[in-house]
Amino acid sequence: MSNQKLNCSTSNPCGRNGYCEKNEHGEYYCSCIFWWSGQICNELTNSGIQVIILGCLLGLLIGVYYGLIIYRMTTRKTQQKKDKQNYKFSIGIKFNIHRSFYVFISLILIIASSGLIIKWFMIQSIHNIIVDQYRHNLSLFYKPHGICQVINYRKTNLIMFPMSCLLIFIFAFEYKRILFGAKQYSDCYFLPVPIDFFTNINRTFVAVTFAIAANELLEIANEAFSDTYSFNNGIVLVYLQQIFKVLLMGFRYYPILAAVCIDSKLSLLLGTFYSWIELPMTILEQGLCQPRYYENAQKINDTYLNFLFEYYGTGSFLLIIDLLTDIPRYACLSYIIIELSRRIGKKFLYEIKTDYLTQEEKVLLNALQVNSVEMMYLRNLFQSNKRVVKSNQWIYEWRNDFRFSSRILCLYSLIFLFLYFFLIQVCVQVLPYMIELQQFIQNSINSFRGNQSIHSIPVLVRPFLLAVLIGSSIVVIQLLLLLVSIRRNLFQVYRGDQSEIPRRNRSNYKTYAIGNFHFAGYLIAYVLWGLVLIISFLFILLVFIDIVITFSLFYIIELILKHLIPVLLIAYFKVYLNKFLARFAFLQDDGDVLAMNNRRTLMIFLYFNFFLDAFLGLFSSVGRLLKSVMGGILYMCRLDYSPLGRKLESWDDGFNAYCGFIHTECTHRHPILLLFTAYLLDMNKKKSKPIAITNPLAISIDVTSKNEEEIRKRRRRIIQKWQMIVFLIRNPLFVFYRKAYFKQFHFVENHLAQWRNNVQVTQMMLRRLNSV
Repeated sequence: MSNQKLNCSTSNPCGRNGYCEKNEHGEYYCSCIFWWSGQICNELTNSGIQVIILGCLLGLLIGVYYGLIIYRMTTRKTQQKKDKQNYKFSIGIKFNIHRSFYVFISLILIIASSGLIIKWFMIQSIHNIIVDQYRHNLSLFYKPHGICQVINYRKTNLIMFPMSCLLIFIFAFEYKRILFGAKQYSDCYFLPVPIDFFTNINRTFVAVTFAIAANELLEIANEAFSDTYSFNNGIVLVYLQQIFKVLLMGFRYYPILAAVCIDSKLSLLLGTFYSWIELPMTILEQGLCQPRYYENAQKINDTYLNFLFEYYGTGSFLLIIDLLTDIPRYACLSYIIIELSRRIGKKFLYEIKTDYLTQEEKVLLNALQVNSVEMMYLRNLFQSNKRVVKSNQWIYEWRNDFRFSSRILCLYSLIFLFLYFFLIQVCVQVLPYMIELQQFIQNSINSFRGNQSIHSIPVLVRPFLLAVLIGSSIVVIQLLLLLVSIRRNLFQVYRGDQSEIPRRNRSNYKTYAIGNFHFAGYLIAYVLWGLVLIISFLFILLVFIDIVITFSLFYIIELILKHLIPVLLIAYFKVYLNKFLARFAFLQDDGDVLAMNNRRTLMIFLYFNFFLDAFLGLFSSVGRLLKSVMGGILYMCRLDYSPLGRKLESWDDGFNAYCGFIHTECTHRHPILLLFTAYLLDMNKKKSKPIAITNPLAISIDVTSKNEEEIRKRRRRIIQKWQMIVFLIRNPLFVFYRKAYFKQFHFVENHLAQWRNNVQVTQMMLRRLNSV
């Protein structure tokens, strides 16, 4: 409202409820915010009074609702303490660090630091050459060393690839010899298995080996999607070349994994020798042949290097970033060298060969140990139902009755290092282009307004770095929650609970197998794509907030909130009113029983609520769309979550891959199954051993102990039957997997088979149905 007496040059007469502005005639007036009015914005409108009253009623309703809930919970807890005893049950693990662990870590740090120092001196000379060319306005490239033509990894690595193939060939003969010693004869020679993904042995070593490949996988993917890559030979041939490079990367680390899996003196000795060659070859390859930020004569990209030098300068910043990126890789290579050396030393010094067992048999018989994971799981099944599991962990707690398979640890180690390399490269390579993006946005605003803008666009570097930090934190938390979800779903499937994972169906076995194939690759791609989406969304949101603050565009926010707040107050008032009525008025026992009270009042309420919710449903539909978009972005890296819902979750390839993985893990890693199989194998091994009695007195002792042995067997059978009864009572779905059930099912099926094709019986059934 304009007023000629207002003067805003010395003070603000509008107060905190308005802004003093000028109109077209040069007169001052007060522009009131929200629901204020009047010449100096000191009066509330009717809408403002109504909003305040509705907000107070909503606050009162929320306070009463949660107050009653807290009161009922406290009274119930006090009553339970009087009636029942609280059993404490611990499933956590206490970690003890041995002194040799510190020696092990020290050796890793020494080897990794030595490798990084050697690489520093190698790339320092290349950096000086490039900087000198930059200062003299020359083409920015370096001349590779002559050895790079031999060890160039992009051209099949002529040193490591033949060596890896030779070791694989030797390991095939070594594995054949081990099978012959274990009396498992076969006429064929098989490739040694590098890793058994269904076991939980050597998990740390395998996970570290997989983590090394994260950087190489990122480089191959970056090269495949790079604009500078030549597609003259055809796009299919280009992608086949990238696939061939991935296979070469697999051959490079195949001997290391196979040596540990075979676990013989020859395999460990050759694997240790191969790992000691791998580290210097990696240093030479990255230090002389393929520096991360410098190009050779075959790939000259002056524009890219000019951007980096203009933004970061010609100092040692790029060298430091290069070394920081390689710290995890060199630490992992050092761990492999020290671990293989430790194993081969232990093999030669302390091992005493007793029984000829294959690695698979050793892993299976390990389940019979008293402190094995399978034994702990079986022991916890027979704990009291009154136990209360105490856990102080926020997200994840280590349990003594569960271990993730090697596949999960390999996948997570690769993903975390992949995110580490990806975030560093994104921050280093994208930040120089933020200046150009900022200038482009500023020029677009200036051209739209027709003159120079009063305010300049805020710097985009700060919102980008903040978006990267928040986005990476969200993805890491989601991955940790996915670990909890995997363990929970495996426990559910173990006991036959299909509340979250669809029930296993015989017709979908091929789908489960295919999903199990895709699980690891899909999770890597979904995590990367989810990180990009979250960072992009947060970057746009933070830039918008920064622009609103810089340009003082608060009136836009005020206009949106002015129309949004009344709608939200009415909607939430209706939501909490429904909660209050449902829990304390219409449900029995305060909502603990799904049985209605006050039936007549409920029918009247449903009648009027029938028409009222039709209008609230319009706002709910908009919220449903926004929630689905936000949930799809935030949960993109979670394969256990399907944004399509329960009815359409079978259309989600990621969720199908997760279900296939869970069902496959349950089939091959069920603790009860492993214990039963290990028990049978142990009994078979004991029976196959020849027993020779040389002492004559042992014969009489054996005869007298037969009666005691029979008594023990009877007692053992009784105990097993009682344990089976308790197990089936607590896991009723396992009744359908027992042999007796299948025999009875086939008997009934065969008995009814003769009546299926009987025409007379069919006609009689139709007549009876028609007469009803």
